[in-house]
Amino acid sequence: MKTGKYQLLTVPEAAEYLRLKEATIYHYVHHNRIGYYKQGSRLCFDISDLDDYLEAKYVPVLEARKAS
Repeated sequence: MKTGKYQLLTVPEAAEYLRLKEATIYHYVHHNRIGYYKQGSRLCFDISDLDDYLEAKYVPVLEARKAS
C-alpha cells in the first residue's frame, strides 16, 4: 500500500518483508520494538522504518572471524 511519501505495509506484508510470523510482528509492536501507524484498528508499517529496524540488527563480521 503506498500513501503519499510513506510506503505503508499491513501486518501480513510487514511479516513477509521481515520474514517473520505475524504473531512476532504483534509481539514487537506490543513491546515497542518496531514503529507503526494506527489507522482505525489497523496497524501499518512504513517500509523505511522496517529497513531501519533491520539495519539496527545487523552484526558485522569481525576481522578475527574472517580469518578463521
